[in-house]
Amino acid sequence: MANRFVEMWRWQGTIDRKTYAVAGCSAFVLKYFLDKFVAFAVFGRSWFLWSYWEPLGPDARVNAIHPDTQVFAGTLLVLALPFIWLGATLTVQRLRDAGKPLWLAVFFLFR
Repeated sequence: MANRFVEMWRWQGTIDRKTYAVAGCSAFVLKYFLDKFVAFAVFGRSWFLWSYWEPLGPDARVNAIHPDTQVFAGTLLVLALPFIWLGATLTVQRLRDAGKPLWLAVFFLFR
């Protein structure tokens, strides 16, 4: 089991659809509660599922983001990096298992 966990982080190998779905959903749930915890415990902000669509609030403008909000956004980005890596590697493995071209993994990042 521990070996399979390590394999999920690598670009080589394959993964079946059930494992892909379970790993992806588990990672999403973990990421959501991690974001919720950090937002509340560190920054005193609330965090909901719909917060991913407007993480900085509805009135945020790129050229006028408050420094506290910049730190908050940077923190969320750093926390997201391992999950982005995991999602990309799992997607490449799943595409390989399904016999599909690996370049389709770009849709994981740009959907």
